[in-house]
Amino acid sequence: MGCQETYKERPSYRMLDYKLPKKEIIYQSDLNISVKEPRTIQHFNQLKDKARKGDVYSHYLLYLIYFDDSNCSVKKRVPDENCLLAINYLNNSIELQPDFEPALYHLAILNKVGIGMDVNLENSIRYYQKVIDLNGRYRGDAIGSLVDIYLYNKGHIDNRVSKAKFYIDMGAKEDSFQCLLYQKDWLSVVNRMNYLHQLK
Repeated sequence: MGCQETYKERPSYRMLDYKLPKKEIIYQSDLNISVKEPRTIQHFNQLKDKARKGDVYSHYLLYLIYFDDSNCSVKKRVPDENCLLAINYLNNSIELQPDFEPALYHLAILNKVGIGMDVNLENSIRYYQKVIDLNGRYRGDAIGSLVDIYLYNKGHIDNRVSKAKFYIDMGAKEDSFQCLLYQKDWLSVVNRMNYLHQLK
């Protein structure tokens, strides 16, 4: 599946010391139950073997581990090998389970920011919308991200103002503090948005 490496590798000390972020633990109880962060080379290769057999959680955990040990977090830098492997594992997790919410959410971020790939707002918006439609733990974060895209991202976006208002209203109905503030002071938000886009 994909262009995974075919040899038994020696992971870095950083990879064997990787700890799931608090948000991943809170949002994904299934992940923490299904797979554990590897602490030895043997456990690391067992995790990779499990991924080769088609386990979506193993692919996703390997994405997180490789991402953490790569230059993926640096925008506009040529991605290193670990960054490309991380993205490959992320894509594989979606291929195995197309509605796998955390992977869709992370792929939306990578497309939005342009990490390991060119910026693609159209894809980012599409993935965030899929997350919203799934109505899971990442829904609120996806709504907030779409609000940010429509309000502040560079480039031409059709019906930017009406789409920003749509997602602000959606977030406000779900008690998003930021969306409630935007909704309360909507005219000022529009004026600020128009001013910022005139500067770009």
